[in-house]
Amino acid sequence: MDKDLRQYLITIPYRESVYEVHRGRPRKRPYLASFKVTAKTKEVSIQRALELFKGTAWNSSVGWRRFPIHKDITVEEL
Repeated sequence: MDKDLRQYLITIPYRESVYEVHRGRPRKRPYLASFKVTAKTKEVSIQRALELFKGTAWNSSVGWRRFPIHKDITVEEL
């Protein structure tokens, strides 16, 4: 592994769409998705984690209704 690369644990909070709330389902907050990402900088690791989030959200049964909350993303260096 390149010595410039670092491992980060990215935690992305997300919410379901308003559609779910209007169907009578209780809003559960927060939902969290965590990803281990290897990158040179925190900014690049966040971008990669958001790409992974998008891929897993679209592949799940209700993923097309999930929206990441960008302002609350946490980054930990491992």
